[in-house]
Amino acid sequence: MKKVLFIVLLTLSLKGWTQKTASDYFDQAILKAEKGHTEAAITDYTKAIKLNPKFAEAYLNRAVERIKVNNLIGALNDANMTLKLNSLLTDAYTTIANIDYKLKDYNKTIKDCDMAISVNSKDH
Repeated sequence: MKKVLFIVLLTLSLKGWTQKTASDYFDQAILKAEKGHTEAAITDYTKAIKLNPKFAEAYLNRAVERIKVNNLIGALNDANMTLKLNSLLTDAYTTIANIDYKLKDYNKTIKDCDMAISVNSKDH
């Protein structure tokens, strides 16, 4: 009985050691994106977000990857969520501008670029 209990405890503790964090999935997604594995990167960003729903950078990076597969509405939702979580991430404004440009909403594109500049004029 002691051996069985020991094996169960050992198995549970090993499982805890191998559990990935949101940052692990985020880092993994970046590597996949760099290799051109867009769908796999999106999946890993989604896993990171599931583990940490306030992970603004994961939303932003997933938005960029979603643009690549022409999921513009999903990308726009992610970029907007990025701004809800961190309104100082100027890359979110420029990402939204990129999406609006692809959606041929040129007036909104200009407003988004203006907003990015007003938030951080030294960044652009």
